[in-house]
Formats: sequence, structure tokens, C-alpha cells
Amino acid sequence: FKVYWTLHRYLEQCQDPRAASILSRAYTLLMERAEKITDLKMRDSFLNQVEWHCQIVVASALDV
Repeated sequence: FKVYWTLHRYLEQCQDPRAASILSRAYTLLMERAEKITDLKMRDSFLNQVEWHCQIVVASALDV
């Protein structure tokens, strides 16, 4: 996910329209992975304690 986040940020800075699709794909994959974590505390940690995971979630919410 760090690669997705880095690529999204790079494309965004270059004003490349592909940035949005990269962010969307990263968010979708992140949520699919998170849904497989049955322990709610672990899922919350996965989404909110890993820097780029958290940034993907926040950026996706702002991009809507």
C-alpha cells in the first residue's frame, strides 16, 4: 500500500489524472484486506495506525 500511496502522491503532484484511479484502487484493496481482519481492534489498528493506510482512507474520503 505504501507503493500505491507514493504513486498516487507523485501523480497528484504532476497533475496526472491517473492519480484518482490509483487512489481508488488502493482504497478498494485496503478495504478488502481490512474486511478479512475479524478482530475489530486489529482492523482499526490496520487502518489507522499504519501511516499510508490512514492516509489512503483520509484522502479517499476527501476525494469523494
